[in-house]
Amino acid sequence: MKKRGNLKSTNKSAVFETRTVTSRVSYIAHGHQKPQNSDDFLKDFVSEAVFLTSDGIYINNIKKNVVIEVICCDAPAKAFLMKVKSHSGFSSCTRCTIEGEYQQTRVCFPYLENGSTIRTHDDHRQMKHEEHEIHPLQFQVFVQF
Repeated sequence: MKKRGNLKSTNKSAVFETRTVTSRVSYIAHGHQKPQNSDDFLKDFVSEAVFLTSDGIYINNIKKNVVIEVICCDAPAKAFLMKVKSHSGFSSCTRCTIEGEYQQTRVCFPYLENGSTIRTHDDHRQMKHEEHEIHPLQFQVFVQF
């Protein structure tokens, strides 16, 4: 929980009236080109995230626990961070082991009751699906991705 205030003017100084709101941590990056390695790109974020999630943060001398609930990416960014096949590759589905098929010059993953095996977080960490993973993740801090 984070305190967020609304500015209230007085004739002497600015005063914040606080209210409790649920906050979400956001990390937005900008650059002139795509980073070469997701480990280098995430290094500072992961270092700070590990520290904050294990030690918490003190606000007004009160320790607050930090939990990262979600990391939101578009499909190309998710593939880059997870070090898996690009979102348009044949074995790029991050949820199951279905293989894509060409349909009008595009790779599609038609949903069928085909019994595809679900990909698990442990499978990803152990690189059990060679056709899906590109390189092992250097940082194993994400419980589920």
